[in-house]
Amino acid sequence: VGNADGGANAIVLRALRVLRTFKVLRAVKLMRYLSFFTTVRLILHAIVGSWPSFFWSVVMVCLVFYLFAVIFVQSLADFLSREAASVSAEMTQDIGKWFGSVEKCMLTLFKVAFGGQDWVHFYELLSHTGTFEAIVFVGFVCFMQIAVFNIVTSIYVEMTTRLAAPCTHTMARFKRQKEREEARELRRLVCTLDPENTGKISAWQFKELVENVHMRNCFAVLGLDLRNTEHFFDMLGFVNGDSYVDIDAFVEGCLRMKGAATGLAQQSLLMEAKLLRRAQRETCLVMMERLDALSEWCHTTAGYSPSEEPLRSTLTEVEYASERDTFRILRADRATV
Repeated sequence: VGNADGGANAIVLRALRVLRTFKVLRAVKLMRYLSFFTTVRLILHAIVGSWPSFFWSVVMVCLVFYLFAVIFVQSLADFLSREAASVSAEMTQDIGKWFGSVEKCMLTLFKVAFGGQDWVHFYELLSHTGTFEAIVFVGFVCFMQIAVFNIVTSIYVEMTTRLAAPCTHTMARFKRQKEREEARELRRLVCTLDPENTGKISAWQFKELVENVHMRNCFAVLGLDLRNTEHFFDMLGFVNGDSYVDIDAFVEGCLRMKGAATGLAQQSLLMEAKLLRRAQRETCLVMMERLDALSEWCHTTAGYSPSEEPLRSTLTEVEYASERDTFRILRADRATV
């Protein structure tokens, strides 16, 4: 019974350890939201993502080792069968130790390729067996150092570069941080024109800003063209009805003007233009109907009967009827909404 209880306790302890491991993995998952763990997260992603490349790299290296091992084992076996009488016992022992089988030869080639042992000793051993073995061995060393290792390294570099691409959360954080820094720097530049800390800048102060070469260069570094901001300043002054413009509004508007116009911004402008045109048509039709009603009332009360209708002189009867029907449809739609 005691052994059974001990076994059950051991199973519970192992389960608790596994649960503790899951807690550690959850902590690692939370690292993606912390900016100062960016390097650690990149290393972990590279390690986890390198397993497929690591597997196929090992398979390719083992295949190369196997091909060269078969060549060396067959060649040295033929050499020992031909020169068995003239080969010393020490040389025969070394050949059997390092190249006695395909497995031993692959391990020897692994040591040579990865620096586990100096390849000069093996080259001297193979040079006594024949020129062909020595040339193949030198070719193997050059092939591994120049071709295979560089190819594998380039694969890992390309994979790490691909994994280093920031995720959506990181890109959003970087974008917000960049916008804050640019807004802070732009506000600092504009506040130099307001020594009295009024929070506003005047037209002549902004003119000094435009004429300052250093300020123009600073605005250009932030991606802003002062010629466009000058028109924007005039528009803000026209809207406010004053020659002074609030610094915060000016900075916010300048940041919005950065870069080229997006497709969404262009579509918004087109929609606003269509709405303005629609509102103008409605207003025009309302005015025409009211003027027509006023004209009829004047005709009825004063007995005035003009030879022509000046209010409709710009439109034909068909055009006027079409515009009037359109207005009625629009008014019905508005009432429905």
